[in-house]
Amino acid sequence: LTNSLKCYRIANYNICISTNILLPQSWELFYMIGAKVKECLFTIEFELNGTFIHQVQHSMSSFVGSHFMTAGNSVMLVNDDWSKCQLILNGSEATRNSLLLQMYYTHVVKRHFIQIHSSLINYRGRGLLFLGPSGIGKTTQAELWQKYRGAQIINGDLAFVQKTENEFLGWGTPWHGSSP
Repeated sequence: LTNSLKCYRIANYNICISTNILLPQSWELFYMIGAKVKECLFTIEFELNGTFIHQVQHSMSSFVGSHFMTAGNSVMLVNDDWSKCQLILNGSEATRNSLLLQMYYTHVVKRHFIQIHSSLINYRGRGLLFLGPSGIGKTTQAELWQKYRGAQIINGDLAFVQKTENEFLGWGTPWHGSSP
């Protein structure tokens, strides 16, 4: 792994992200030491070699990408096979996270994953999902199970579920919405 990339393992898949992209603290739980770039689903780099002229940012990029994504004030270019992308405007933490989630979901949905707005707990080796609209008490329910039943909260707001040959697996991720 090059010095400019860090690797994160999320739901048994590695992704490599430029070290100069600021990530929330929740990402540190998924950091992998010693991973190789070739083992990653995709890489995300950030390089801004631009200047401001008349309050307009001018940037040059040698990155070849045919897909263009934006979220708020963050902009990302993606190559044709979605194996590499370049964040050209870093934007806010929330918009960076949205683009990273989109990039990740693009890959794992092909591997039988679905993203579910839910709280996910581990209770006696089994995953339980609490589903419902925002504000209904999904996280509160998970916290009550933790307090009174000894359950482990895997993710309080955004879980991934993977269909395998024999079962469904629930995965926590660094994306957690408003829940810690």
